[in-house]
Amino acid sequence: MSTYRFLSSILGVVGAASVLAAGCAPSGPPPTPTKTPNGLVAAPTEPPRFLTSTPTATATGTPTATPVVTNTPLPTNTPDVAPTWTPPPTQTLLPPDRNHQWFGRPIPAQNANGAPLTNFVDRNYPYGSTSGGKYRVHHGYEFQNPRGTPIIAPARGQVVFAGDDTDTLFGPKTYYYGNLVVLKLDGVDPAGGQPVYLLFAHMDTIDVEVGDTVEADDILGTVGNTGVAQGAHLHFEVRLGDMYDYGATRNADLWLAPFEGFGTIVGHVADGSGSPLREVAVTATDLDGVARYTWTYADDSVNGDDVWNENFSLGDLPAGYYRVYINHPQTGKAIDEVVYVEPRKILWVEFVVD
Repeated sequence: MSTYRFLSSILGVVGAASVLAAGCAPSGPPPTPTKTPNGLVAAPTEPPRFLTSTPTATATGTPTATPVVTNTPLPTNTPDVAPTWTPPPTQTLLPPDRNHQWFGRPIPAQNANGAPLTNFVDRNYPYGSTSGGKYRVHHGYEFQNPRGTPIIAPARGQVVFAGDDTDTLFGPKTYYYGNLVVLKLDGVDPAGGQPVYLLFAHMDTIDVEVGDTVEADDILGTVGNTGVAQGAHLHFEVRLGDMYDYGATRNADLWLAPFEGFGTIVGHVADGSGSPLREVAVTATDLDGVARYTWTYADDSVNGDDVWNENFSLGDLPAGYYRVYINHPQTGKAIDEVVYVEPRKILWVEFVVD
């Protein structure tokens, strides 16, 4: 009989505001945003109660005689009993030199007229996935917005490339990303000390030049659909070490600062020998029955983080309880665990499938 082991440990990082993919998916409708809570979610005080199906009523048989009521003794005072439910522990912080979640979003929350913009990532085609076998393995994230939407710098840095990739190779072929900008951030990767580059692709217009220093929220240009893009959107990547290296990307979920009241799940799915399992669907269902999903990385063309060594992530999660589960690749039986996502923290979840 197969044995399913679930290992879960919690680590957190400070959310601070101080990261494009190969083969972008067709634009399609943007994901439905969740309402941002007004404040931080309070610490849990009771066990989670997930929605269950309502039992079907059964036919009523012939009624039986009502039993004779006997005298009930008077109740006695019940002593106070300590509750058996223990809230999950507060997440511990990584050492300061290992902090992620450096920077903000590459799309502002609203335009100059106050109309809302889509500054959350499209979860239908996450980092490292093929969107269920539909597309090329994704090396970044998409922000679905109309042509002309402003693109902003998520953090302070220097413009090291601004133009198109007709003659300069950034992806699997030239003119893959179309008009793009690359920023070299002020600061290095917390684990390996490598420079951190942000790549913004498929742009319509470019409003900066090589050598410019930009601050967080400065405009870099506008959303377009140049290169291989199908429909207007921003394609956004984090690269470490070499800005030209298509194989140097990292998962932006670990670098983008979460929204207030939101957190991130990252984790690893492997077999008993420690080998990662590819393209396994991971689902997180909240107490209201809302399911959010992702997949484990499809191949080795994308990378786990140097600190976390994850092979899946699910960001932009409202803080709270989730049932996180996978289905066994052979038997289909669910392997699951209930976890608590804390605001502006990273929760680590690991599944080992024997």
